[in-house]
Amino acid sequence: ISKVDANTPELYHAIDEGNLEDLKRLTDDGKNCTSINDPTNGYHWLNGESPIHTAVRRKQTQIVSFMLSCDADPNTRDWPQENTPLIYASQNLGVGMVNILMTANPEINAQSPSGYTALMGASQKNHLAVVKILMKAGAEINLKTTSNWTALMYAARYASVNMTSALLDYGADMNIQDENGRTALHLAAESNRTENFKTLINRGADVRMQSNNGETAGAIAMQTGYMDIIIIERGTDEHNKGIDMNIRVNELAKSAHSMFVIGICLDVTFAIAMIITCVYFRYKLQKYKIRVQNSPPRHAVIFSNENNEQNVHIYEN
Repeated sequence: ISKVDANTPELYHAIDEGNLEDLKRLTDDGKNCTSINDPTNGYHWLNGESPIHTAVRRKQTQIVSFMLSCDADPNTRDWPQENTPLIYASQNLGVGMVNILMTANPEINAQSPSGYTALMGASQKNHLAVVKILMKAGAEINLKTTSNWTALMYAARYASVNMTSALLDYGADMNIQDENGRTALHLAAESNRTENFKTLINRGADVRMQSNNGETAGAIAMQTGYMDIIIIERGTDEHNKGIDMNIRVNELAKSAHSMFVIGICLDVTFAIAMIITCVYFRYKLQKYKIRVQNSPPRHAVIFSNENNEQNVHIYEN
């Protein structure tokens, strides 16, 4: 986050303080906006923000509106994230700032180097109203990050069921897999988003899809101990066109059975080892007892010589 101090150009002081009159004075009432868009401004590179990024971050709506009227570039990038003002506003602010930025026709589907978009930011932070604005403006629902995450994946893991349902209504693909082979259903299971999990299943998510580790969403729920995910039931409505829950129930049953069997096997293995050990020592003890019983009586006589050295002589009767 940039810091405005005594060495900061006057333009940034006006933006940071929301002083529209000073900004108008510095730009000759909007007739000389070079300083707003100058990419060589040393302060811009030092702090990673263009003037419009600073205004957006500071939630200075009037300042942003004036800067856009002064031809500020709505697609400029900050540093090092390289996010546009719209990506930042969609994730961290709300409808007011997004609507102002939309007046400048920004690139709706602009992506950061990691592939992050404004739609992903709004989906992750549960800004449903912003998602609606972006979708109306032409946002692509199934764009992917470099890790193959989509807006739906962010919603399934972090947001509410309303967000997840809305993205599905817009045509989000439920079965896209990320770089680890996980789907939105896997991510909902990992984060115990019960309603998201239920909604994805009822909308047709494939519960049989496996991650790169061979795990299904149900198996993940078992491992993480999210019982409220595990016991979800779809109901018996024969007209429900969702995935057959018998498959999921059988799958979870198999997982539970496998875990139970492993536990039993470990207990049995330990018990067998103890039995074998007891039998072995009993056998050795019995053998020693027999050998002792069959041995003739023995006596030991200790002799001492003149040097007080002791010798032991053992003889049998």
